[in-house]
Amino acid sequence: MKFNKLFNVILLFISLQLSAQSWQWGKQGGSWTNLSGGKQENVISIVTDKFNNSYILSIVGYQNLNIDGVPKTAYQNNNGDLVIASFDCEGNYRWSRIIGGNGYDRINRLHIDADDNIYAFGKLSRLNGDTYFRNETGIDITLPSYNGNIPDQNLQTLFGVKYSSDGELLWLRMPQAEDVTLTDALSNSHSLDFHVDREGNSSWLCLLPAGSYGDGNFVNTQEGRNLFILKYDSEGNFIEGHPIDLHGFLYYPSLILEKHPINGNYYITAAFYNIGGSSEPFTINNEPIEHSMVLVAFNETGNYLWHKESDESQFGSISNMVIDESGYIYLTGKAIENTMFDNLDLTLNVPEPGHYPFLMKLLPNGDRLWKQRTESSAGYPSTAITVSGNEVAISGYENGLQWGDFFFETVNNRGTDVYFTRFNKYTGEVLGVEKLINITDASSLFDYSFAISSSQYKNYYLTGQFEARLEVGADVLTENSPDTDFFIAKFGQSNCNCTLPEPSFTISELDPRTIELQYTGSSDYNTIHWDFGNGEYSTQVNPIYTYEEAGDYFILVTVENNCGYAQYSLRQTLHTEDYNSELIIVYPNPTEDYLYLGNTIEDYYYYYITNLLGQKLKEGYVKTNSLYVGDLRGQVYMLKITLTTGKTLSFKFVKN
Repeated sequence: MKFNKLFNVILLFISLQLSAQSWQWGKQGGSWTNLSGGKQENVISIVTDKFNNSYILSIVGYQNLNIDGVPKTAYQNNNGDLVIASFDCEGNYRWSRIIGGNGYDRINRLHIDADDNIYAFGKLSRLNGDTYFRNETGIDITLPSYNGNIPDQNLQTLFGVKYSSDGELLWLRMPQAEDVTLTDALSNSHSLDFHVDREGNSSWLCLLPAGSYGDGNFVNTQEGRNLFILKYDSEGNFIEGHPIDLHGFLYYPSLILEKHPINGNYYITAAFYNIGGSSEPFTINNEPIEHSMVLVAFNETGNYLWHKESDESQFGSISNMVIDESGYIYLTGKAIENTMFDNLDLTLNVPEPGHYPFLMKLLPNGDRLWKQRTESSAGYPSTAITVSGNEVAISGYENGLQWGDFFFETVNNRGTDVYFTRFNKYTGEVLGVEKLINITDASSLFDYSFAISSSQYKNYYLTGQFEARLEVGADVLTENSPDTDFFIAKFGQSNCNCTLPEPSFTISELDPRTIELQYTGSSDYNTIHWDFGNGEYSTQVNPIYTYEEAGDYFILVTVENNCGYAQYSLRQTLHTEDYNSELIIVYPNPTEDYLYLGNTIEDYYYYYITNLLGQKLKEGYVKTNSLYVGDLRGQVYMLKITLTTGKTLSFKFVKN
């Protein structure tokens, strides 16, 4: 008995150790190059795969460039190249790929599909030198430089590239025509953002002049520069292009594109600052936009649906947007005091004027479910979002802020530290704030974070840039350049080889509005959360839920154990307009001998009765309003009735 107690204590200790979250490791990279144009060596995007490998996108220089101590070669100029680098769960360097040439090259961000392929879309310069797509030891593709003596050649600047999870270049696509002009290639064409779904289909948001694209498969006849979404399949084949009704840009704007995983709609956030002095107003669907924070929805063919905006025109901004697997929209950024968004309070009744980081969760129609903001002015925005199981997290940088009960004091001349804040995804409750320390009491050292990701294994990956020194758990990163280095830091668990739960469930329709969810997955979980697809949730094992409206609902279950979380989803369509749940009822319940239907069914119907294990006990094809059940044992049963219309109704009843 003593041995059993000791053994149980040891198991509990091991379980707590496996599930404890802390800073695990940190890695860095950079060069000795002072980049021009105010650029810094900084991670601007990160994604993680199902094996806990991470992939970062960073700007880098060329002098003594290394990534986690691995020497790398970049183009020898001060404009900077772009590197995609991968690390495994334990922080070991896997591979890196450098893209760029002599000019200002840009990649919007990274995306990953369900097969862990990596996508990067952007724009190259191609002036005054060749552009390279480098592999680990050599070059995959060389794009020749534009030669001014040969006009309209080697000027395709927009590009999309796909890599395997091991860094193999799978395809490169350049949508512009081979004879695109110098002005159109450099000044009138821009890659603004892109989205890749789980199947690897890409939607690319571009600002384009008139011309042909996608090997001549799409022709833009609109005058001037206009927004379009160009679509490619997973093999890189061009599918189609659609115009997007956003207009009035003197310079290309800051836009974020997401595609809804269920309804297929496009959502675009915009920071509309008319700093270029354009006399043409910004418009959406021919409606002038005068405020700084905007969310607009288009259907999958680019037709305008709706938009929502703030009531403040200068200082507020949406920094990032994410749509999770259930289709909920998360927005983060900053707002000044007394700001409304779509006539809803965002920063009313704050204690003082200033800039307040925020996070809000919306339904697919734009209705808000909840919002959170800092308790005091932070001066800086929150910058990125990631959704992890039952949590959502945002990253940022601070010199004093308060999220909920978690507080960091403002210190004069301290600079900024990087942090991330975790929230309950269902309620918005603040769960915790984690930060990285530079040098204690250091003055004027500024660290920044603009990207964060997470994995199923309760791990968060915070990235950015740092000056001088950064403490990440037991790892101390020391800057190796005269400016800044980029970093990636893992917060989570040390175990990289644990077993996730395997969820599944079935749906039974009890009446036209009510469903019963039966969990049928593995039992090795600690918590279970059901999301009914309308903003409501349950933590019961087998909940019964009644919807108020008809529609398609994406039902998701999330189960979590000490290793991490796993999810399983099904779609449920409720046609409540066809039936009034009060017209067909079953009584008495409980019953002794007969069940009666509460309204006349004028045609034949098929019925069957099962126990709760699903074993069929009685069935028939009848035309009667009473069913004999006196021959059944006393317990709980399920009755299913299928009408001639094909509609199936389910009822649970008790036999005494």
